This record gives sequence, C-alpha cells and structure tokens, in this order.
Amino acid sequence: MNERKPFVPKYRQIADDLRRRIAQGELRAGQRLETERELCLRYGVERVTARRALALLQDEALIDKRAGVGSFVAGGAQEERPRASRSLLFAMRQNDNDIRHNTTSCNTKLFFALEGICRRNGWLLSYLATDDGTSLTDVLEEHAVQGVFLVSSYQDQVISELLRLGIPAVMLNHVDPRLLSVMPDNQGMLRQVVAHLAGEGHRRIAYIDGMPDSCNAKERWEAFRTALFLRGLPVDPSLYFVGNWTYEGGREAARQLLGNPERPTAVFAASDMMAVGAMEEFRRQGVPVPDEISVVGYDDLDLDPLLSPPLTSATVDFGHMSEIAFERLIDRIDHGERPQDRYVVRMPAHLVRRGSVRRLT
Repeated sequence: MNERKPFVPKYRQIADDLRRRIAQGELRAGQRLETERELCLRYGVERVTARRALALLQDEALIDKRAGVGSFVAGGAQEERPRASRSLLFAMRQNDNDIRHNTTSCNTKLFFALEGICRRNGWLLSYLATDDGTSLTDVLEEHAVQGVFLVSSYQDQVISELLRLGIPAVMLNHVDPRLLSVMPDNQGMLRQVVAHLAGEGHRRIAYIDGMPDSCNAKERWEAFRTALFLRGLPVDPSLYFVGNWTYEGGREAARQLLGNPERPTAVFAASDMMAVGAMEEFRRQGVPVPDEISVVGYDDLDLDPLLSPPLTSATVDFGHMSEIAFERLIDRIDHGERPQDRYVVRMPAHLVRRGSVRRLT
C-alpha cells in the first residue's frame, strides 16, 4: 500500500520554495522579492496565500518588509535597496463625486491645495481613484509611497490593510477612530446657515443631502435638524431629498421638491453642485431664485459669484485644512504614530452671503 503524503498548505509550499531560492543564492541578500501580486501569478494563488508565505519568512528573519517599498532578502546593505521617494498619495473611492467626475467638488479644491503645498515642500502628490481596496494595496506595495491622504469614506478592510502595511495616513472629509481625521465643523456650519435663513424670515426649509452613507452627509443632516430644533423650527421629513453630491442629483431633488403641496421658502443643499443643479431646475420650471425660493449651498466654489443670482454658500478654509493635513501626515512619517494622535481636527466654517437668499416680508 502506498503511503499517503502529508498535506502541505500552499502558503508553506511557497515559503519553502522562496527559502530554497534564498539558500541556493538565486535570491541574494538585499535583493527585492517579487510583489504579492507577482507571487500570485507565479504560484497561481490568492493574495492572502502569498501574504501568509511572506509573513512566515519574515517571522524566520529571512526577509525584511519595508512599508511602501517591498520585501527584501535579509542581510543586504541598506544602500543596495531602493530608497523611498518623497511621494504621497491622495486616494478616494471612485464615484460620481471623485475629482475626475466632479472637477469642482470640495475634494478637488483639497487636492490642488495639497498638491501646491507638497510641491513647495519637495514632495510629489499623486491621485488615485479606487473601486475597492485591491488597486490601493497594489500601489502601496509596488511604489515608494510614504504616506496617504484617504479622502471621504473607505471600506473597513482598506483601512485595516493600510495599517497592516504600516504606511502613515490621514483621513480627510471622513472620520475613522484608527486615524487622525480632518473634518469641517458641520455643527457650527449648519447653525450659521439656519440662523441666517431664520433671520430672513424663513421657517419652512428643505434639505438636499449628499450620499447618505458618507460621514459628512450624516453629520450635516443631523446638524441641520439640531439647528432647526434650537431655533424652534419644524423638521419636516417630506422636505428631505437626496442629491448624491452631484449636479444632476440636485436637479432631481428640486423636481421632487416642487411637487410638494406645501413648497418650502428656502432650501439648503449639502454641496454647491447640488445647489447649482437645484437652481437650474427652479429656473427651468419658472420658479425664480430668490423671489420664490432661497438657496444656500456648501463649498463656496469659484463659480458661485458668477451664477445668477450669485450663490450664498457655507465653507471652510480649504487651504488651511490642507496645510493641517499635510503637517500631520509628515509628522507621522517622521516620528511614527501614537494612539493618542488619533483624533479629529474640526475646521471652522463661515457663511459667504450673496444674492440667492431674500428676506421674507
């Protein structure tokens, strides 16, 4: 009877083969190993299997993993290994509001502000729109990226992977307890917006939301309801609409709003692009702004003063917001991250008043 061979997990087979290649000199001390993706292609396995093989070799001190650069055979001189470049990454999920699809969004303003700051300080900033965590992980492992600005919402496993790789990161326009986050003061912003509209005599105020699952959208909607309550104004669920941060979403929300039997006298849109879409739909349906309905947005985009009427908008100092995010990220690159550094920086908001709001008689 033939003896049955003991089962050897695939990740151990890969580790054994890499160990053999190191022992026979095929992989020399200080030489960079293939990336996880290349190992997957070589051995016909999933990433998790290749990753476990590398982790086993790292535990045996046969390889040395360097965040953002790759894995190297242990024992080589430091100068034989490629040095990490002064490169940072601006990464956000690909959707209708990323900076390729929405070139006038607040995230676009943040990117260009950060790009200028990075350039002045000798850093390269690259942009990546991801569908999921795979492409982000590939970039981090195959390029010498030293730090990441994670913008807006990200799936939990993406952040977990980033932390596993040990690459410093700062979150922008989203809050995650594992990272330092830089956010607008949404509570303060909506208090100013509602105070301005209430001061002009408006009591029935509609709300156009962004993507409801995003952190900013959740915070602004909650802040709006709180501000209405503190002013003694009603919160009417029939005046809540979703615009998904886009121009077309704002137009569709406006169409629904105009179908309400009791129209509001004012509307706040949680982004200027939605506000612009709403204003265009009001114009097309013969509802003049601000004579019949007042409109307030958020972002203070460059086009706001050029609209007819010019758009009243709440905003934060995006340049200052970018400076803070850059300084915090570089500090983490230089000195490492401590648990006490995981907090939220709130950027103060202010209201830019223009002609899209009128006083009720």
